[in-house]
Amino acid sequence: MMKLLKDEVILAPMSGVTNEPFRLSLKELGVKVTFTEMVSADGLSRKINKTMNMIKIIKEPPVIIPQLFGNNSEILLKATEILVYNGFKIVDLNLGCPAKKIVKKGCGVALMKEPEKVKKIIIKLKKEFPYIHFTVKMRLGYDETSENYLEIADILYNEGISAITLHPRYGKQYYSGKANWEKIKILKEKFKNLFVIGNGDVKTPEYIDKIFNFTNCDAVMIGRGFLENPFLKIQWDEFKEKREYKKFTLKDKISYFKKLFDYFRNYYGEDKALKISIKHIIHLTKGEKGSAKFRAKISKIKKCVEFFDEIMYWVENGY
Repeated sequence: MMKLLKDEVILAPMSGVTNEPFRLSLKELGVKVTFTEMVSADGLSRKINKTMNMIKIIKEPPVIIPQLFGNNSEILLKATEILVYNGFKIVDLNLGCPAKKIVKKGCGVALMKEPEKVKKIIIKLKKEFPYIHFTVKMRLGYDETSENYLEIADILYNEGISAITLHPRYGKQYYSGKANWEKIKILKEKFKNLFVIGNGDVKTPEYIDKIFNFTNCDAVMIGRGFLENPFLKIQWDEFKEKREYKKFTLKDKISYFKKLFDYFRNYYGEDKALKISIKHIIHLTKGEKGSAKFRAKISKIKKCVEFFDEIMYWVENGY
């Protein structure tokens, strides 16, 4: 199964973002491997509708990897059982989320402070589901004073984890500062047979090339980069072959956005589609001329017709 991920550019799990409509829109642009949003093991084990809907696949082709967060091994076992029943072959455990509400529950990056607990969880999951590939996404540690990613990786590797994604920042950093790719390189050097996925600050084909070459990682995971440039996988494929790639225009981005909005509307209904899609148009137009004024105006609009009128006015006339 891990061979399917080799050399791939993977869509990262992003809360409130990597729903099926968005994943599907990127798969149509060449992205083969995607993650779900971060899914609560507790909510899934209790079959709460909102949580169950996060793992419901309607039209999307594989590979789709659900990401669980939780810190109770019995609840994680129940959640994994539901994922397996729903046909998933790979399950990812979140050891990296720095959000306060997640950390407060002892989940996400807070779990990195408890290596023995991590070990017990993986042992139980592997014993119960030996035919499932378990992967982990983690950070360098909870903070600078507790960098223990190599210790955690050693535990995971020895217990038969299939892959580790390393976001080389500390939990306390959130997304500030620069991702330290040197740590990804060290991880791969120390565990040569471990499937390592590099993550952090990758937004262009040139940067995909750099992180592969510098760290020797097996695959690359991208989150915010896909929000700003959904054509990144197309560009990367072209760059690999020709060392150059097509630059997509604002009109190309808006054309993509219209299709994405239709997916949202069909999936959620128009009102929720409008609410969800605002964050996407804001990311897509980042850096474009006049985008600051445009983003300020678009974020206040509550009606679909006005929303698209404003978009088309800006594309045709600018500010």
